Amino acid sequence: MLYLVGLLTNYKEVTQIYSRLSKKSQLLKDATKEQEILLKQTRFGSWHYEMTQDYFLLNEGLRELLNLKEDKVSYDQFCGLLESESSKTFKKNFHAFINELTPFEMNLVFKSEGSPKGRSLKIRAEVSEGVHRSKKRFLGLCWDNSKEVEFQRLLLEAKEDAENYAKAKSLFFANMSHEIRTPLNGVLGMVSLLKDTNPNKEQQSYLNTLEASGEGLLIVVNDILDYSKLEAGQVQLEYIPFDPREEVKNIINLFRPISRDKNVQLKWNVCEHSPELLEGEPTRIKQILSNLISNAIKFSNENGTVEVNFIKAKETRPTGLDQYIIEVKDDGVGISPRNQKTLFQSFSQADMTITRKYGGTGLGLSICHSLIALMVGTISLESEEGQGTTFKVVLPLALHTQKAEKEKTSPSLSSALLSQEFPHTILVVEDNTTNQKVIVKTLEKLGYHADVANHGEEALEMTKKRANILIFMDMQMPVMDGVTATKEILKYCESKDLELPTILALTANALEEDRNACIECGMKDFITKPLQRRKLTEVLVEYHPKTLSSNKKAS
Repeated sequence: MLYLVGLLTNYKEVTQIYSRLSKKSQLLKDATKEQEILLKQTRFGSWHYEMTQDYFLLNEGLRELLNLKEDKVSYDQFCGLLESESSKTFKKNFHAFINELTPFEMNLVFKSEGSPKGRSLKIRAEVSEGVHRSKKRFLGLCWDNSKEVEFQRLLLEAKEDAENYAKAKSLFFANMSHEIRTPLNGVLGMVSLLKDTNPNKEQQSYLNTLEASGEGLLIVVNDILDYSKLEAGQVQLEYIPFDPREEVKNIINLFRPISRDKNVQLKWNVCEHSPELLEGEPTRIKQILSNLISNAIKFSNENGTVEVNFIKAKETRPTGLDQYIIEVKDDGVGISPRNQKTLFQSFSQADMTITRKYGGTGLGLSICHSLIALMVGTISLESEEGQGTTFKVVLPLALHTQKAEKEKTSPSLSSALLSQEFPHTILVVEDNTTNQKVIVKTLEKLGYHADVANHGEEALEMTKKRANILIFMDMQMPVMDGVTATKEILKYCESKDLELPTILALTANALEEDRNACIECGMKDFITKPLQRRKLTEVLVEYHPKTLSSNKKAS
């Protein structure tokens, strides 16, 4: 009896265990079904590689993805489904997968009748242990990633398009600069030469108008180029000592003729607490001041007043730098609150009537805003229609502690004395005949004679016959361009152990990459057209052997 009862008790336990197993088995079946449905819906397929028999076992999802009826394919058949390059890549990785148990994931392109480009699938391979730990199972997943691949392709195309657009835009601006500056150099150069011919009052008036128009066009070209440089992130700042009083005074003197013509009073003040020398970017600060003063005069009424202040702020930056405030005030037309919101945006002005009445590109304040941001400063304005406008620029500037030389100025020598004191053998390399006349005649006014080469190859041959030459080299020329000519001239002189000529770029190209190309090839300086007589005088002094020798001793 005891034995029978024990047997019944064991049967009951077995029944309970079986019941639990049945439930778990059903749950597993349900989970497997759900997984298969999920894999189907998400366009997933799975595979299992049987190494002993060398075949892939494909599930229904993968067969659908590959448009196959067979659930088994050999290794060679599987590789045959792939495009050539994908097949090579797969074989290489699958070999490491089987022999070194290295998992992998990659994009593969399968042959497809409906698409000449094939069908892109992503495959992932993993190694797992079977029931017996000694037996390895080779499993994998495949899923349709054609949308991802297409997206990546479109992204790459968009990137290439953007890069091509940036190159095309840069090339356009470079060509535009060259094409406008080249004739502009001729116009302004000839105007300057004509002014030396003792014109009568009427002729002088015409020449002044012509010069002002040419300089106005130059401002437009410079604005567009500056905007392009800022947009491309090509503007680099150079922090050097400068005297704020000198800089403000020079800018004010530059605008005095314009303010007098409009009968606008121009006042300026640099507070006595400002040190003699600061460290900053004087060229860009002058550019900002020039733009703000030009706008203030432009939008002032007749008999109005423009006031410029350079003030040290009371507070300092956390970095310890002092803050300086530049204020430009006018009592002109003012700006409405609505138009103030877009004033610092590119190509915007207060309204179209202002564009028609006063002109301008609408880039000036946008350029100022970007330059000030580069210098970690701020710009703001207060304005009321009919009551005038005040622009306020705040810049962090360091005090210059060491005594520094003041900015170099052109020597106050007459033309004859200049050429006697700083003689040069000069070669002008320029293909444009008008610009040839301008620079040769301008040099003659300063007491110099210059030979002319029409292109780089001529310059190379002429250099072989002379020593100690100062060369003004254009960049864009037929036969041989200026950069190539410079390299060839310096290479020849070095091979013959000759003294190297001083080569200066004199070009209508004005972008940063043009400057870099000229300096990298061996040119000593980069001068943009239109050429100013003051700048020409400076370089004739600066690059004379006597000046170079004294500078070397001083350093």
